[in-house]
Amino acid sequence: MDIDSLKALLELFKDFLRDLGMEEWLVQVVSTMFTGLILLTVVAFCLNWVFKKFVFWNDRRRLNRDLHPFYTKAEIDKATRYYIPTKYQDTAPSQAEEPSRSFIDSPKAKLIPMMLKKGFVQDDNRYYLILADSGMGKTTFMMNLGLAYKNQFFWKKKHDIRLLPLGHPKALTEVEKIQDQENTILLLDALDEDVEAVKNYKKRLGEILEKTWRFREVVITCRTQFFPNETEELSSTGYFRYGTDGGEHFFRKAYVSVFDDKDINRYLGKRFKFYQWKSRRKARRIVQKSPNLMVRPMLLSYIRDLVDGKSKYEYTYQIYEVLIQKWIEREADKPGIEAKYGSKEIFKQKLMAFSQDFAKNLYFQRDKRNGRLSIPFEEPISTSSGIQLTDYEEEHRSIKEIDWRNRSLLNRDADGRYKFSHKSILEYILAKEALSDIHFFQKLDFKSMDAAMNFCTEMLIHKNPFKIDGKFSLKDSSIELPLSTLKPTQWKQLETMTIKNAHSIPFSSLFFLLKNNLKTITVFDHQNFSVLYDLYLYKYFKKLYEKGWIDREKLYEIMNGQDVISILDNLQVANTKELRQRLIILDALDIKQFLDFLLKIEINELRDKIEREGKGVIEIKKYMDFYESMKYPKESLVNKLDLVNNFISECKFLEKNFPYVKIIY
Repeated sequence: MDIDSLKALLELFKDFLRDLGMEEWLVQVVSTMFTGLILLTVVAFCLNWVFKKFVFWNDRRRLNRDLHPFYTKAEIDKATRYYIPTKYQDTAPSQAEEPSRSFIDSPKAKLIPMMLKKGFVQDDNRYYLILADSGMGKTTFMMNLGLAYKNQFFWKKKHDIRLLPLGHPKALTEVEKIQDQENTILLLDALDEDVEAVKNYKKRLGEILEKTWRFREVVITCRTQFFPNETEELSSTGYFRYGTDGGEHFFRKAYVSVFDDKDINRYLGKRFKFYQWKSRRKARRIVQKSPNLMVRPMLLSYIRDLVDGKSKYEYTYQIYEVLIQKWIEREADKPGIEAKYGSKEIFKQKLMAFSQDFAKNLYFQRDKRNGRLSIPFEEPISTSSGIQLTDYEEEHRSIKEIDWRNRSLLNRDADGRYKFSHKSILEYILAKEALSDIHFFQKLDFKSMDAAMNFCTEMLIHKNPFKIDGKFSLKDSSIELPLSTLKPTQWKQLETMTIKNAHSIPFSSLFFLLKNNLKTITVFDHQNFSVLYDLYLYKYFKKLYEKGWIDREKLYEIMNGQDVISILDNLQVANTKELRQRLIILDALDIKQFLDFLLKIEINELRDKIEREGKGVIEIKKYMDFYESMKYPKESLVNKLDLVNNFISECKFLEKNFPYVKIIY
């Protein structure tokens, strides 16, 4: 509002006072007071704005000084600029299928005030374990906890406070360097990213406790799913018990709560200014349509990208698809990209391929780099894209805009090493690779990759690689239903599953099925693996002949079939080591059980003629009838045998990894 507008407003106010019958001298006095009030309001608003800017600048300056060299300025800025106070609860949100709005009504309180007023002052506990799922703001909480402690009035603060990331290989070395440990509060972030803890968390916890027992207080953050069986470690509600040679240590537990409606609205209010009301309205619409996903602070922090993406997100992985797409589009819009690579589309394809190769390099070379999921920019990596980190570094060296750095998915850490901005982005790319490449899947260890496991499960549910051909049953129910009716909410209640088109499914997918407590899974494919069932039948009838249950004539009736003879003749020619081993060790009863299962699926009723001929004849004739229906197309038999051998090999891989699941194939 300009001066002329203010003058016009003042004249209107004076006319209003005159219309009320007020004398002119009083009109002048009141209007002067009104003018002064307006000026005071404007000055107060400006001073408040300047004060907030100064406090924010000073806070970042202090954090940059205190957290160097373990955290970057961009990381600190992102953690403090739009921070919404972290809340905690006693119930683990991860006990649900997905941390969601079902936990919004759980009892919760602000975590930082609790730590400042009780944890660091009145509480007798020295050790605290802050648990949260991926993207719930554990590091953000730790940074703001340290800042809040230092920003207390001088008569409250009594001790020093230090924050160190356990994922850094020199973290414990830095711990040992701290002088006045008895008067220092130690914050250790991300136990789940400590390479030694991933290998053996109990041993690593012992080492950490040995080096930190002198500290005033010790706070450790970790992913909730990091512990193999968290409940067996409970000594009482709200505590985690860890025993060492020096006795038992009790960690006071707190679970980071998901955002509730007020938290989300506060964040959107900070993220979008009043003049960005259109974007704020779009953001609220996305939140309303995807409520279970927007409760994660990390995902909500990318709301600007999501505003221009889909209007509704059913699964978390869809958000990551949009984040990567928007990041690649921003990179392609950088000056000089089109001239250097020929077109933006070519660069987008190259950057996507580079991101996949970069993610695999970080994963496979992590031990070589002391467990760090980062790499020096000058180190080359093997990639089909032709892009290297040196190219990426050169293209961004001149860019200083802070918001761009916060929205980039690939950036540098405090040591100048490149990494993904959040571990969950790395895990998303690895999950996509695992579902598309069986060889990569077999090498991927999900022990410290719970987010990758969730991404794979979501993609399986949504994209349905099984072509909806099969059935399933749920726990406490014997009713079999078509796979096409399987709902995401039923995923963890699966009891049995039958997949009838095994050839068309990615076998890595079965890994994630079996991770969800399935008791029995049956996989077969009549059309593509018919030679396997011919061999099963031959094996079964040969066993019957050896036991004298059928005569030689009946066996010859089977053996003289041209298909069976061809199969047997080519078993040695084809690469069928796994298949031949299976046929050698298989018991006839196992084959009969499998064939009975197939007959149950494929043949609802036997003909009346067979039923009248007696039980023994029925058994033989129904298998012969089934055998006649199993003739495979006239293709290269060697290729078919190789195909079956690969199928057997993949099934054996599943049996090895899931001995508690009955796998019928």
